[in-house]
Amino acid sequence: MSPLVSKSSLRAFHPPTDSEIATTRKALQEGLDHLQALENDISRLEKLYNDSLTSQQALTTFISTHKSLISPLNQLPPDLLCEIFHHCLPIAHNAIMSIHQPPLSLTLVCKKWRHLVYSTPQLWATLHIVAAPLDFRPIAEKKSKATLDAINAWLSRSGVLPLSISMYHCATFMTRSRTMNYQVQPYLDIILSHSHRCKSLYFIFHSIDWTRILSQFHRIDLPLLEHLYIKDHLKSVSWVEPEDPTHNPISAFAQEGSILRAPRLHTLDLPSYIAHKLGESMPWHHLTSLSISYWTFPYDEFSHIASQCPNLLELSLKLTHVQITSTVDGHATFPLSPPQIVFPSLLNFMIHGRPADDCDVCDFFEFTSTPSLIHLTWGRSTPSDTGTAAFISALEPEFIRSLSLFLAKLVNPLEELDLWLDPISLDTLIKILQLVPKVKRLSLEGFTEPHVWGQGPTTIYQPSSDPVFLDDSILEHFIPHKDPIPKLDSVLPVLSDNDNEDDTESGGSINAPNLPCLCPNLEILYFPRAQFSNTLLLKFIRSRTLSHLQNNVSRLRHLKTRFFRPPPSVEEPESEEPEEPNMQMELTTLEKETGVQVYLEHHKQPKSLSPSYMHSIPHAYDGIDVGSPAFYFQPYFVH
Repeated sequence: MSPLVSKSSLRAFHPPTDSEIATTRKALQEGLDHLQALENDISRLEKLYNDSLTSQQALTTFISTHKSLISPLNQLPPDLLCEIFHHCLPIAHNAIMSIHQPPLSLTLVCKKWRHLVYSTPQLWATLHIVAAPLDFRPIAEKKSKATLDAINAWLSRSGVLPLSISMYHCATFMTRSRTMNYQVQPYLDIILSHSHRCKSLYFIFHSIDWTRILSQFHRIDLPLLEHLYIKDHLKSVSWVEPEDPTHNPISAFAQEGSILRAPRLHTLDLPSYIAHKLGESMPWHHLTSLSISYWTFPYDEFSHIASQCPNLLELSLKLTHVQITSTVDGHATFPLSPPQIVFPSLLNFMIHGRPADDCDVCDFFEFTSTPSLIHLTWGRSTPSDTGTAAFISALEPEFIRSLSLFLAKLVNPLEELDLWLDPISLDTLIKILQLVPKVKRLSLEGFTEPHVWGQGPTTIYQPSSDPVFLDDSILEHFIPHKDPIPKLDSVLPVLSDNDNEDDTESGGSINAPNLPCLCPNLEILYFPRAQFSNTLLLKFIRSRTLSHLQNNVSRLRHLKTRFFRPPPSVEEPESEEPEEPNMQMELTTLEKETGVQVYLEHHKQPKSLSPSYMHSIPHAYDGIDVGSPAFYFQPYFVH
């Protein structure tokens, strides 16, 4: 559009003439007409854009819907989809009430899945309950009732299936010896209403009167109960020994008609102050799995229980600064002639203590016989929350002697070993592993020290100066060498004439032949915390896979290692690892050529086993410690 008025006229200082006014009005009208035409075009194009956008969204929905109809996932039969959903559930603990975890998270995908999940009883047959304090005042009653209704609805969706229920309760304030039963009772009432379907009950309580809890369950109401776990954070502050020694309220739970007389009960986990007061009427011979947590360890009382458990397949002892004692007039005395404890059918044995329990653990190894044992778990740790310094023990030579006696009583060599020793001298750790040359599956964790006993001053507990994660100094002993490691009897202390004269013919490994490396029969290996170099790790894998026949060792089938890198120092910047891509390529090649499965996890610094979400506000994950050492290595023979 060409201008009708010159620029000089627009900048003139004199009033416009009549002709200029007429020309200006004509130009203005033309401009207005053109502007209106442009606005009309814009409105038309905007309408076209919006219509096109709406059509695009509708077409996208149409295509997406029709694609989903022919997608492979949508073609799966409902029963197969339900089976997939079932495998999404956690296996280390019961399902939790969180929309971020199955089965609730599956209901958020689509309407079809939501209907399928809610109508599948198998997905609702396990539940972990956090017994948060409920408030039944009018202002909060609605929320409390909704919580209980949600739990009841969850269990009802399981139909007639057997239930696995765990419940956690922890007092959030000092109870001053008061019981908190009133806080868990509303939740317990729901469990009681479904007790006829309970297959597994797992209670983790604090400041609870267990006599009032357990007395509400009766044999007749528990026809399916197989597993009962009673966990106390500590020895319950509400528990008071009865003044009359003849009055024993706990013994009532072993009487006919009580919970411990459930017809199918075969797995029991108890604190010691309950286990040792059940009396003679307790049917220990029905148990195949037993776990007891101790503060003090009355050896004679435990041996009496052990003598009544001939059918045990699994045994777990958790020691907390205990002493192997007998009690006479309130004074602790060690048995002069400790009886030998024999578990003829035991397959899995776990013992966990602290450095102060070393002597007791050694004594237990020496005086216990488990001829059928397949799996051994031995844990030794100093809790990080106690402020106690880590110690290596002058009893480490006794570790080797007592463990060798223990292993010498086996009919067949040990196949599975789970060691968690914090800390321990490297020399002792190597000698312990030399005791198990036939082990096939190994989980190894701990801090090692370069300390060698017999060199320098010796005290009962040597403060740990500079413990390190398992590193190349231990890994190199798993790599076959031309020069075999020394015979094991050359590194063991001299045994007395009464100590297993026929060790060479037993399933033990005291007089094992020269070996090319530690644990030559390894097939599965797990290092929960390590600091290996990539070069040596690759050398180890190759020696156990590509060259296993030449090296006269078994072929490694599975390796899992979690690397923990120390945080960088101030002076030295964090270094990048250029060999990592080559490591990945090498592992991929090895997996294709040998079939070995290798899983490597990298962490910049150690992470606490306690979940970060543990806090004073109740959370759905409370009471679930998925990092517990008990889950590091599951026995292979357990179905």
